[in-house]
Amino acid sequence: MASTTPLLLIGLYVVATAAAAQVPSGIDTRKVGEQEIVSIIKLPGSRAAVFDAMTQCTHLLQWMQPAPMKMVACSTTPRAGGTLTYVFEAPQGRRLEVRGRYEKVESPHTIRYRESYDFSPLQFDVQGAFEEAGGATIFTQTLHYRSREERDTDFPNVAGSQPGVYANLAKYLARPTVTK
Repeated sequence: MASTTPLLLIGLYVVATAAAAQVPSGIDTRKVGEQEIVSIIKLPGSRAAVFDAMTQCTHLLQWMQPAPMKMVACSTTPRAGGTLTYVFEAPQGRRLEVRGRYEKVESPHTIRYRESYDFSPLQFDVQGAFEEAGGATIFTQTLHYRSREERDTDFPNVAGSQPGVYANLAKYLARPTVTK
């Protein structure tokens, strides 16, 4: 998988690829190289609508609900040097916080940030690219880990959570009230 322009998503390191336009639907998530996970996700809507849905709290609070968790607080400043904070609540009431610092934001094309957690020492770089393709948007996300071991340990979590989360995003983007 040859990479080109980098971009972002919640804790995912994204890179646009020529192969992205060939993803018929859904998600293709793979280990790439020694330290990366690359996901290619086809989503309904324009690149601008998808970018906004992935970077603005008014949208994130509507769809970023990784089962069985619920996002209960969100703060984003999508610009270089800005921060992001997502607070999720588990059914038992335990709260988990995801944090990031944006390194690059070029709306609606590219986003890059470093992600960390209050409940884990895991840190990784998230890069995302948004490409329009036939009325849809191909979001390519690349997560770059500090080691192969960290990548391999986190892969089941990434591959297991993405289908539900991105299905939520696709449903959200398909709503007539969401700007296309």
